[in-house]
Amino acid sequence: MSKHRHPAYTEEFRKEAFRMAGLPDRKASEVAKQLGISVQQIYNWNRQFSRLSEKQ
Repeated sequence: MSKHRHPAYTEEFRKEAFRMAGLPDRKASEVAKQLGISVQQIYNWNRQFSRLSEKQ
């Protein structure tokens, strides 16, 4: 049984997707569709970035 692996996204790509999704005139779902990723991935990155900033 083979596992489907998603491509590794650079930190720069993840931060830019997160930034774009946070713009007042943009929806996370629109950004996700534009970038070819799931909207859930943007939410996951949001949670990760929030946790990292809390630790600093």
